[in-house]
Amino acid sequence: MGCRYSVAFFFFILHILWPEARILKAQSPLFLGNGALIYTAPGALVKVRGTARMAPGTEFENQGISTVDSTFINDGWCHGSGVYRVGLHWENNGVFQSDTSLAELWGANQYIRGDSVTRFWNLDLTGTGVKTLQINSFVKHFLRLNDRELATDVYSMSVLHADTAAIQRTTGFVSSLDTGKLYRVMDAPVDYLFPTGSALGTPRYRPVWLRPATGGGMAMGVRLANVDASAEGYDRTQVDSFVCQTEPDFYHRIRRLQGSQDVRLRIFYDLGADGPWDGLAQWHNGNFWKDLSPTTYLQTAAEAWVQKTFQSSFEPEPFILTKVRPGVPQIVGPDTLCGAYLGQYQALPDSSHWSYAWSVLNGTLTDPAATTSGNGVVWYGTGGPGQVSVVVTTPNGCSSYPGSLAVWVWPQVIAGFQFNPNGTFGSEPIVFVDTSYNAVGWNWDFGDGQTSEMTNPTHVYNNAGQYTVQLVATSPNGCQDTAYAQIQVIDGTLIPNIMTLNSDGLNDIFDVKLSGVKHYHCLVYNRWGNLVFESVSPQLKWDGSTLAGTRAVNGVYFVVIEVHFHSGNPLTYTGTLTIVD
Repeated sequence: MGCRYSVAFFFFILHILWPEARILKAQSPLFLGNGALIYTAPGALVKVRGTARMAPGTEFENQGISTVDSTFINDGWCHGSGVYRVGLHWENNGVFQSDTSLAELWGANQYIRGDSVTRFWNLDLTGTGVKTLQINSFVKHFLRLNDRELATDVYSMSVLHADTAAIQRTTGFVSSLDTGKLYRVMDAPVDYLFPTGSALGTPRYRPVWLRPATGGGMAMGVRLANVDASAEGYDRTQVDSFVCQTEPDFYHRIRRLQGSQDVRLRIFYDLGADGPWDGLAQWHNGNFWKDLSPTTYLQTAAEAWVQKTFQSSFEPEPFILTKVRPGVPQIVGPDTLCGAYLGQYQALPDSSHWSYAWSVLNGTLTDPAATTSGNGVVWYGTGGPGQVSVVVTTPNGCSSYPGSLAVWVWPQVIAGFQFNPNGTFGSEPIVFVDTSYNAVGWNWDFGDGQTSEMTNPTHVYNNAGQYTVQLVATSPNGCQDTAYAQIQVIDGTLIPNIMTLNSDGLNDIFDVKLSGVKHYHCLVYNRWGNLVFESVSPQLKWDGSTLAGTRAVNGVYFVVIEVHFHSGNPLTYTGTLTIVD
């Protein structure tokens, strides 16, 4: 068993054996523990002005504060709960038993390297420059980044203490390349910070928070890939239908090393430098980015992030910020309607923060400039197939794929009619003639409470006044159109006094015209006083046929008419009627 040197003897050896230490080069060991047992007591201060190497067979129990200006090389066995202050590289090729020690890398650019993995208890990064891993390394208690960059390169740094404060920083961060990552052990449903960043290219600090859904052991690793994802084989143009745009400058690789519970994933970004993002996507099946909706997000100058509350899968590892494409809108409205009709449509969901672009086939938008509303009004003309479509655009600038509704337009029906006469007495029939286009059904309303379903009806008004006639025409497909006209019925009495039975169309009948009749009685006598015609209806016209069934002979006849009107005094008329050829 070798000798165990005290601190005092240690300084004596340095002074006696290496008085020229100040001029030794860094690669030449200043202190060599060559198989000895070296001990530094608690409170002892040891400083090596160059490289310190613990050769194979050397046992170094460090309970004090040992400062090495250059590289610390362990080829033997180091243990104890003291402090290792190293000004250049940390190289472990032997056995390092951390106990509760602190290793401080206080120099400029420094490496953690060697043939054996180092499991630090506490690791403190100070000084200047970048601290770089050249081998996988572990911290069992606290990793203090302070304001330094810890570059894991293609290796990993694992923090094994599950306290959320196990990683401490001011502006420091962890950078990685390829499969390199920062790993943390997590055992509580709280947020664990992964302070990932990069100084390559455009410097970025883009951390990640991971929160296990439940307690229990979990270990996860994160890397910020400070490059276009396409450059590392994850083509940003290959996306599913809900991914509108992917972050072009960086992405993250997140790996679950241990555990199986869901994780709340929150990725931070710089709103000013990166622009706004509201979604996340994960590389899927080796060929496209898959949207992880639903997500939540915060977009403020002070803090911006996108969050997936329950993320269960971390295979594959790549995750990227996205702008979420709005879903294809659903159009609610008639899909079968008639020509010359307005179709009322609504796009769902409807948001006052979205804009809408409507388009129509076989129709016309009544207000094509109305792009801020989820409501569209379409006028359809001729029959046949049609379509109404809408594209929504959300505040992130992303537009949906069009939502469409196929529409069938039945041929238009056009209602119309003519009538004769107008401005007539109430007892005179009015003939209505249908002029509708593409109609197979008719519904007449004469405005006096009377209706008809005939094609060309005849109607008599009993009272004077102005009447609105309405015709509803129906097509073979059930489409309808309505036409209107005004009818004027004159108030008064007109009794002819001559008949010409020559069939010339003039005065061929005895036609009494009256309005507002309540009771009516007409009697016609020949010159011998014989009754030849009688009627109690003013609509019954005499064509010269007698009650005996013969034609009335030419001559003078006597007419007596008694009329009771709905209003006014009754009328008794006596006069003559002359019949000639």
